[in-house]
Amino acid sequence: MFKVYLSDIKYNQVIKDKSNKENYYDVYTFLRVEGKKIVGKEYQDKWVRKDSEFQNSLPEMIEGSFYNVEIGFNGKISKILPYETEQDFINKYSNS
Repeated sequence: MFKVYLSDIKYNQVIKDKSNKENYYDVYTFLRVEGKKIVGKEYQDKWVRKDSEFQNSLPEMIEGSFYNVEIGFNGKISKILPYETEQDFINKYSNS
């Protein structure tokens, strides 16, 4: 998992398929983070089709927030999870 910063969201981007049908996508732009600092200028876009299972599995996507992403074998983002600090994790799973 990699910690990333969601720097930009573009809603309802249109891509036409082979049959000239319009498909709508949201585009999320992520920057790599180490600690609390953005590293480099490289970014990765994730195009998510509006009516896809992936879209339904996303956490609430808020521009300017941190997330954990998993990269698949193809080098593309395969999973997006909300980022939790160590203290959030402790609070969530402690018995007190």
